[in-house]
Order: sequence, then C-alpha cells, then structure tokens
Amino acid sequence: KSNNGSNNNLRWNTLRRMNTGRAYASSCFINLESGKEVLFICGGDLNGSCELLDFDTGLWREDIANNNVSRECAGIYYDQFENQIYLGGGHGAQKKIECYD
Repeated sequence: KSNNGSNNNLRWNTLRRMNTGRAYASSCFINLESGKEVLFICGGDLNGSCELLDFDTGLWREDIANNNVSRECAGIYYDQFENQIYLGGGHGAQKKIECYD
C-alpha cells in the first residue's frame, strides 16, 4: 500500500541513554497516576532492574521496584484498566510470571 511519500520527513532522534545497559529487555508504554505516559523498560541481560523514561524531561527514572526474577526476552503487557504490568517467561524465567502494580 502506497503512503504517497507522507513519511519521507520522519527521522530517528537520539534520546538520553538508559542508566543501565540492556540487551533483550522488555518495554511498554504506561500511564502514571498523573496521566503522563512514560516508557517502562525492564530486564535484559538477566538483570532485574527497571526504568521509566519521562518524555517531558528526557530523563530516565530508577525510583521504581526491580523485578522479582531476572530475565531477558520476556513477554510484557500493560493493562491500562487495572494499571498493572504483567511480565512473563523469558530466558532465566521460562515458567514464571509476575505483576507490577
């Protein structure tokens, strides 16, 4: 399907580096209680740390709880109605599921 060149002006922009280097991390967009949308990223390289990217400030926040189980390549789902993040499986946690709320 042709887009008639409507995306020709799009380009990649560099954002601030994460506080923790990661490979095979899991990520999703979530809504904070304030209504602000942020990027939630966790795990990767079998570490259990989590970070949030605040798009307004461009800063990564680490003031959130780590995963209970270190993992990489995990499935992730954000339930916006219950405001919970589900993280399941992945290398290092093949049969484990946890919920962040």
